[in-house]
Amino acid sequence: MRKLALSLLLITTMVVGHGEAFAGVSDAAALFLRIAAGARAAGMGEAFVAIADDATATHWNPAGLGRYPLTSEFHVIKVTDDEAMREKAQKILSGNVSDDYSETIGQFAFRKGNIVRVTESGEERFIEYEIDPDMSVIQYIAVNTRTDDRDLLKAGVRAIAEENTGVTFEQINLQRKRLLKFLNGAQTTEINRLFETIVANWQNLKIVPESILFLEEKLGFVLADEQLAPDEYSQVIETLTSVSKKSRPRTVKIPYKVLLALWKDYSLPWQSKIIDIALMDNDIPEDNYEQYDVWVLTANELMRWDGVSFWESSLETYPQKGDYLENLVAAYTGESDEDKLSLLDEKVAAFNYGVDLKHVENVTSSIRASITGETALSETFDSDLENLPDFFKQMTLDPNRFSIFLEDFEKAYADDSLMRDELDKLEFALHGSIIGHLPKVVYLPYTLPFPSKPTCIAAIEKLLWIGTDDGLYVFNGRGWQKYTTEDELPSNKINALSVFDKNRLWVAMDGGVAYYYKGKWTPYTSENGLEDIEFTQIYGYSRDKAWVASENKLFFFNGNEWRSDFKYVAVVNDTLTRIVREFTGIYDEGYLKQVADEIKAKDSLLTDFPEPGAEIMIPFEVAFRHPITSMTYDNNHNRLWVGTTHGLKIFGDGRFRVFGYKTYTAPEDMSTAEAAADFLKEEIGSGKVEQLAELIKSYNYIED
Repeated sequence: MRKLALSLLLITTMVVGHGEAFAGVSDAAALFLRIAAGARAAGMGEAFVAIADDATATHWNPAGLGRYPLTSEFHVIKVTDDEAMREKAQKILSGNVSDDYSETIGQFAFRKGNIVRVTESGEERFIEYEIDPDMSVIQYIAVNTRTDDRDLLKAGVRAIAEENTGVTFEQINLQRKRLLKFLNGAQTTEINRLFETIVANWQNLKIVPESILFLEEKLGFVLADEQLAPDEYSQVIETLTSVSKKSRPRTVKIPYKVLLALWKDYSLPWQSKIIDIALMDNDIPEDNYEQYDVWVLTANELMRWDGVSFWESSLETYPQKGDYLENLVAAYTGESDEDKLSLLDEKVAAFNYGVDLKHVENVTSSIRASITGETALSETFDSDLENLPDFFKQMTLDPNRFSIFLEDFEKAYADDSLMRDELDKLEFALHGSIIGHLPKVVYLPYTLPFPSKPTCIAAIEKLLWIGTDDGLYVFNGRGWQKYTTEDELPSNKINALSVFDKNRLWVAMDGGVAYYYKGKWTPYTSENGLEDIEFTQIYGYSRDKAWVASENKLFFFNGNEWRSDFKYVAVVNDTLTRIVREFTGIYDEGYLKQVADEIKAKDSLLTDFPEPGAEIMIPFEVAFRHPITSMTYDNNHNRLWVGTTHGLKIFGDGRFRVFGYKTYTAPEDMSTAEAAADFLKEEIGSGKVEQLAELIKSYNYIED
């Protein structure tokens, strides 16, 4: 069924009353003006200029008007689910578009070789990210991209290097080719090795861009006579060794063509469906939105917004000397089963190294398969390859050096064979990556503890709660704790969460509901008035007031028990049909008569005309002919808002009000299409008529 969304604008009006004042002093007005503007400012002895951030900022410091919650502008981002956009971005990244290709999609302009974001201030090519200098750019890309396509990954790495250095791979390779024409065998090997180092450092942004230009000029000078003398060769070697530098900038520019084509976090708006969002208190001393971390649950990820430009999908940890990965993962997840911990260790290693265990085993077997009598492995290399899967699972490999080893292997094995010098280089790279202990930083995915996909999310102060089909998890910023039926929960299948008073939690699950406060659980099941069904929505607004719903059943908690019906007291001239119509907001006479007969039988009524004062129990479910999709409660007006697949209903004052529909009486017997045409005053076949006819049939349960 198609879901109809209704946007609601809630406007709260504050009325400030004032009364008359009588005083015997004629300068009362002047004295009044000496009172500080705003209670906060007055309470601070009027020392309010530096932090003025509310409506009184017009008095204390107008510059404060630019702070939250007041703002000078709104930024609206259109969210679309467009797989085609990612495919087009990948074609541009890989260079598979024509020279004259140009297309605009939303706020992005797609062109051959680049994608730019069009804003009011101009075109933007990239977003800047803060990346730990100890992490290689290649490793960072491997962790944050969503593809196993080696060619696309290579194109992404080179695009980032070009954006940040202003130097292209073609520029570097061209200088290498210029030199090779004048070299002997030994010199060729040395030059190739130096250029491979330059390319690796270029990809990791560890080169001096000006040195490439200087190299071009230098080669142009020494090769002007089409010869390369020994002293000139020495000068070239000196120049090549000066191209690289030891460190790279912390801030890295990631081009939009890489973000749109590969990035799994930036592609969130059109690649992942947002399931739920929660705000959690942090330690930022601000009285505004910055005081909260934004957590987003999608179909594939649990992510935290860093408040600036990046979605984090993992916890950054710093192992101490003597720490082992298994202990780190056990403390983080709360898991104690050795077999399960082993699998979790593999997931963590794959997340940090950007490749999984299967890929590592394939590399090992490929190296061994290329061995011939002339290229036998050394004892050290043979031992390192034998233990490589264990090193990987234990995370005792340096991520940067291991990434270089994998990259060197991809280059060398491009022709499906390995030469002696290539094997020597791989041996050196692999042996150098073995460190025997955990790296300086280990990233633990937020979703690591969950054996099944999360279903809902909520936050209580500094605790993040995640519901899954396998239990309820809570994150304290360092690790996870799990609650199941062993902790008095009615079920392990968690479907919805509701927080109130910042420290109380209501949980909806299969077969029941649970209430949490200060470490104590209170379960509610069929023994407390509920039914043994799947509850999908919940909203609690006090210790003794809550609503919970299944697909089309609604229950209310009054502090003592759960009720699935409403007690109506009949008045003069009431009829059961009118009572049901007023309660449900439904005008289908056939349905109303059916419900009235059911209530009559259930309450043992003798007539359709109840006596004034008679108590009639009306089931909430009779108001819902279509599935319930969401709920919230308006405490100010004591009204329950219920979203369904066919519109919005509000319950208050003992009745449901329906929005998005109106009563229509057909002037004669006609089909739904004819009724829709009559209502719209349009011809059948216009498209609008057929669309409305389908909605009429679906809402009214009409078989046309």
